[in-house]
Parts: sequence; structure tokens; C-alpha cells
Amino acid sequence: MEVQFDQLRIAFDSDSLFALNCALALVMFGIALDIRVSGFRSLLKSPRALCGGVACQFFLLPLLTFLLVLWLQPQPSFALGMILVAACPGGNVSNFMTHLAGGNTELSVSLTAIATLVAVVMTPLNLAFWGGQYAPAGQILQQVHINPMEMVQLVGFLLALPLLAGMGLRRLRPGLARSLARYFRGGSLLFFIVLVGIAVWKDHSVLAQALGLVFGMVLLHNLLALATGFLTGKALGLRISGPSPWRPAFKIPVWAFC
Repeated sequence: MEVQFDQLRIAFDSDSLFALNCALALVMFGIALDIRVSGFRSLLKSPRALCGGVACQFFLLPLLTFLLVLWLQPQPSFALGMILVAACPGGNVSNFMTHLAGGNTELSVSLTAIATLVAVVMTPLNLAFWGGQYAPAGQILQQVHINPMEMVQLVGFLLALPLLAGMGLRRLRPGLARSLARYFRGGSLLFFIVLVGIAVWKDHSVLAQALGLVFGMVLLHNLLALATGFLTGKALGLRISGPSPWRPAFKIPVWAFC
């Protein structure tokens, strides 16, 4: 199984990545059409959820993923992949899912921005530390370097620019923003799904092979992440119902990394 899995290759070039990033930026713009500045002000007054989310992302999740790796004993390359994924922040898809779930979108967006910037330091550290603790993976562990400038540019393109554009349009032309929001909710998601569908179709034979090899472990990893976000939010006393519930905004970004 190890040789078969390590020989799988997915064709995902720079053009495909750029198209995917454009789709994610459009998703963020659609979300921003419904965001208010007051939501971010409330986070500054009560930063418990924000701090808890970042801590959960970069400390609790990598630890629990490492324990899952010890239990499952996957092949070294897949174990490193699980740890790397656990050490990476969520993204705009989690913001969109939080928005659809009626959660605190401002919290989700803030978690995405902060976690992405913190990842410049924490993702390589987590991979090096936890990957080194798993002896079979330690033999193939390589140093990971994240370019801080590239990360800042990515946050600006995927998050800051569409967020400011959407919120600015809402403030200057609220009627137009409301009209556009109805189309962007479905349209941007459809665009994203189409791009992912094309990518899956291009590599369907490779993905079909990988599915049989790793589906169970990937499912457990995602369930672990979802449960971690939910229970941490509950431990912090974040509400799940009522106006602008916080827990969906907390658990979905933590889960969406998988």
C-alpha cells in the first residue's frame, strides 16, 4: 500500500491554483456584502472566542492529530500529511459555511486572517515537532519553509481585498449590495464547485485509487476536527443559538482544514 500511495500524482498546476483562488476571493466578496463593522468591534471587546480558536487550531488540533496517528499507525508519508493538514489554517470555504449556518461570520473571518498569518511560524514548527515524534515519519521529514511575503499577499488577495470591497459597497450602496448578495451566495459557491469538479474529473483515476486507501482515516480526521471545534466552543461557553451564534463560527473553521 505504501508504494502504491506514494506513487499517486495529482495534476494541479499554477493556472488551476489561480482560478481556484479567484473563486475563493469571489466567495469572500459575497460574504462581505452581509458583514457589518460592528461585528468586528464586538470581537475586540470580548476576544475569548478569537484567542480560543487560534489556540485550538495550532495547539490542540495538532496534538490530537498526533494521537490519532499513533492509534492508526498509517504509512509515514500519510502520517506527515495528516499532521501538516492539522497545522494549516482554515480558509474562505469555512467562512462561507459559517455564513450559511447563520454563525458569527465576523469571528470566522477574523480566525481565518489571524490563523493564516500565524501559520507562517506555527505550521513549520508543528510539522517539525509532531512529525519528528512519529518515528517512521521522522525518517522522511523535510524542513518546511513558508514565505511570509507570499502569505501576506495571499491573505490580501483572498481575504482583505474582497472583504473591504464587499463591506465598502454595503456602506456606500446598501441596496445594490443586498441585490448582489442574493446572487453571490449561490453563484460564487457554484463557481467554486465547478472548479473543484473539473479538478476531480481531471484526476478521477488517481483519486479513485486514493479513496480506497485513505477514506477511513480522512473521515476520522475530519470528525475529530469537527468534534474538537465544537467541544472547545462549548467549554468556552460560546452559544450555539440565538442572534449571531458563535459556535458554528468557531467549530467550522477548525474543522474545514481537513
